[in-house]
Amino acid sequence: MIFFAILCMYWVVTRATQVMVEAQRLDGIFRGPIHGTFAMVVNGLVSLRSANRMQFFRKDFLLNVELASNATFCYVIVNRWIGIRLDMICGSFIVSVAIFAMTQRDKIDPELLAMSLQIVSDIIFLFSISFRMFAEIENFMTSSQRIIEYTQLEQEDDLEKP
Repeated sequence: MIFFAILCMYWVVTRATQVMVEAQRLDGIFRGPIHGTFAMVVNGLVSLRSANRMQFFRKDFLLNVELASNATFCYVIVNRWIGIRLDMICGSFIVSVAIFAMTQRDKIDPELLAMSLQIVSDIIFLFSISFRMFAEIENFMTSSQRIIEYTQLEQEDDLEKP
């Protein structure tokens, strides 16, 4: 029974981490224009004020913020989805162990059944937490892989050649 619960937890995590990685990728894509627009406005603030173009950049900035917040919201929702599914698996496993304990109460010492129920509930929730951490680590590994790829880019030629 515990192996079935662990397999269900693993299936939930592997299914959701793909979506988490995609949401984090979209978040990285949509945050770039936010920083670019902000830097451009700060560097050209005098020109923008003199040409009365602040409203144009404000609209662009707010659109980019909305896109980035949608990607972040998707990431948070997937994280919550994992938590709810893992807690449902844990709860159903604990209920099944409690039902088994109730059926065996005349055959096995009640103190031993109560202790086993407590230990099983602690262990299954530790598995749940472990799978959540596994999903987070796998998600953050894409960031570290991206950083490693950036360090291995080919260098550009010099702007001025002799």
